[in-house]
Amino acid sequence: MKNIYSIVFFLLCLPVGALAQQEAHYSQYMFNTLVINPAYAGAREQASMNLLMRAQWLGFPGAPRSQSFTLHAPSADLRHGFGMLITNDEVGPLSTTGIGFDYAYRIPVGAKARLAFGLQGTLDYYRTGFNALRLDDATDNSFTGADIRRWLPNAGFGLYFQHERYYLGASVPRLLRNNLADQGTDERARQFRHYYFTGGLLLDLSDKVMFRPSTLLKYAGSDGPQIDLNASFLFAERFLAGISWRSEDALVFIAEIWPTRQLRIGYAYDLNTSTLRDFNSGSHEFMVGFDFSFNKNQVVSPRYF
Repeated sequence: MKNIYSIVFFLLCLPVGALAQQEAHYSQYMFNTLVINPAYAGAREQASMNLLMRAQWLGFPGAPRSQSFTLHAPSADLRHGFGMLITNDEVGPLSTTGIGFDYAYRIPVGAKARLAFGLQGTLDYYRTGFNALRLDDATDNSFTGADIRRWLPNAGFGLYFQHERYYLGASVPRLLRNNLADQGTDERARQFRHYYFTGGLLLDLSDKVMFRPSTLLKYAGSDGPQIDLNASFLFAERFLAGISWRSEDALVFIAEIWPTRQLRIGYAYDLNTSTLRDFNSGSHEFMVGFDFSFNKNQVVSPRYF
């Protein structure tokens, strides 16, 4: 960012005040569930990893950049799930890098479903880079003083109900409202709690085509809820194409291919529908997922959620 006007405009456009360090959102949330819900750990019933990289609002100075890596697996009896995640988010002069560990206790519900209770512990390293900004007014008190460097421990929990044909989830990944400022207790300078509610369904349209709608409802701070609605079609268990609508924000086009039963490669493009559409050329998101099968004689069944 080269001047104070770009900074102010950028911060005003964030979904939640920038000092609250809004958690990164991903358009391919349905393939990246562990980042928002610790109860998902072990849900694929085999060791699974996922790498996701997002470049938001291309062409906009200081636009968000986010990356996440997750790894999780169930116990041998499928009653417990264990996971870890590494995240990195950059929003203008603010950045946060974190690591988290997840545990889920998974209870069978009938022959085809499980209810999981999850816990998560995280440690984030939060830092600002205001001193590197080039300001029109070098005496602006809002951007004076030493940059902030701070470790932010946190904890969260989640619920996840999984059937082979549908799922429901609810979670709060970070319960503690850590203070991000050097002094004072201004509510705008604290982390916001983010509440997530997810759901998805799988319907057979023919022998080769499945319909997979899903939704994500997110609430953070005082800006009201935001909802994602997705409609995806899976063809021959090898290719998925879908479209999402994010309230007051964007239309999202999603594609995913499965070269093998274990490997998944995905891409999403966000087309802004808000006033930001005049200041950027969209957002790009890339995803790679892999399920590990350590038993060569094991038949890996497809996992749709």
